[in-house]
Order: sequence, then C-alpha cells, then structure tokens
Amino acid sequence: MIYAVDRFGVLGDSAKKHLDAIRIKHSAWFDHGDDLNVILHDLIPKLNAHQFNVQELLVATLFLRALTQYQSVIILARQGLPDECKIILRSLIELVIYLRAIHKDMDLAQEYVRSHDRERLKMLATYDKSDFLQSRIPPIDSKTEREKILKSLGDKKKDIPLSVYAKAAGLLDVYHTAYKVLCGTVHTGVEDLQRHFNSTDPSTLTEIRYGVSDDEIDHILLTGTELMLHAMQSVGERFSIPETTVTDAVVKKHKELAEIDSERDKEPVAQPN
Repeated sequence: MIYAVDRFGVLGDSAKKHLDAIRIKHSAWFDHGDDLNVILHDLIPKLNAHQFNVQELLVATLFLRALTQYQSVIILARQGLPDECKIILRSLIELVIYLRAIHKDMDLAQEYVRSHDRERLKMLATYDKSDFLQSRIPPIDSKTEREKILKSLGDKKKDIPLSVYAKAAGLLDVYHTAYKVLCGTVHTGVEDLQRHFNSTDPSTLTEIRYGVSDDEIDHILLTGTELMLHAMQSVGERFSIPETTVTDAVVKKHKELAEIDSERDKEPVAQPN
C-alpha cells in the first residue's frame, strides 16, 4: 500500500505519521531483523583473519560490508521506501554470493582479487579514449600501467561471471530469481514503475501514486535476513565459531516466519468491487 504525503514528500510529517503503522503491521519481521542484527555484530570480534590468508581477509571484510547493507535495508524499510530497499538488496545478494563462494573455493578468492586488475584495464582504456578524463585527471602512463597489469594477470585475463560464483556458493537459484528480478529495480524498468499507477489499463488511469509504502516489505526483510543467515554460516565455518542456542533460536524463528509468509502468499487475493 502507498500512503500519500504532503509537499515535503517522504521527509514531511505526513509521511512520518504512516511509519508507525508500517512498523506495527510488519513488527514480526522488524523484530526478527533486530535480533539477527545483534547476533551478527557479536561475530565481529571473532573475525580473526590472518594477514596473508586471502580467504579469511575477504570473507571478513565482505561480511562487514554485507552487515552495513543489511542494516540499510532495515532502515529504508522502516522509512517506507521498498524500492530503495530492493536496490541495496540486489547488492547484498551479490556480496553474499561472493562471500560464500570465496569461503568455499580458494581459486575463486584469487579470481576475485584479480577482478580488480581487470577493472583497472577497462578504466585505462576509457582514460585513453576520453579527452574529458585526460583534462581533469593528472597524467597517467597508461601504457606502462597496462603492461604491468597484463604481466600480473598472465593467462587470467577473462572476467569470471557472477553466475560462476553463485554456483560455487550454492546460491544459483537466488541468482536466477531474486537477483535478476531486482535488476529491474536497479535499472528502473517499466514493470518496476507500475506501482505508481492506480491501474494497469492506461485508459482508466486517474492518478499517479506517490508516497511512503509497505509494498513487499515482508518479502524484502525475509530475503535480507535469509542472505545474512547464509553469510553467518560461512563466517562461522571459516573462523570456527560454534553455533549457540541464540543462533539456533534465530534460525528457527526465521523458518517460522518464512512459513507464515508462504502460507499467506497462497491465499487468494481479494478482487476490488
């Protein structure tokens, strides 16, 4: 549902008065997210990454980045901004895919590091073709830099697609479904704009809808928490962090809420008169 706002938009008092209703309506998922957030933060002191262990360093830092993105999703959901949640959620899916794949496969950890050099090559090519960049960035010896990178890459010059990481992570289904669907939100596809119309039939359109919303909030929070449970599992395995009754309880709670959502989705949608 979209709640109308005044001329101050989502920053105004008319928007704020609807937010309490959104938080109450979806309190089960918000409370679950808060509980999981504390457990995830309790893991941070246990991330004992060794200086020259690339898997430990990457898993630890990807986890920290995933944690801030997960909190961002919760904050935006509380503010009635589901589309903005989805944009960050897509990035979170990518992060967790990388995290789990790197934890499972040392070769992919090294490929992930090499991806920086591949992106650097692309940037150098863009720099060479752009008068705009050359006029605003200190001179770069792109030829020498390119030769250095190519020597470092050797025969590993080809990009590794995210789907390869997703398969190694055991999250290929998530990649083919949630990730690709959320690309429509990130790139503002036509289908993603339909929620601003009060009708799917242009001939009956009477208004454009704008305001704070709780559309798909439960599904957004479900996906976010599920991703972080995957991340938590990989972090626990990588750093030998034992499970506790607290972590067991939050996993159990997640399954219960997911089952409730699944049953609700099966119920027929009431049609307007």
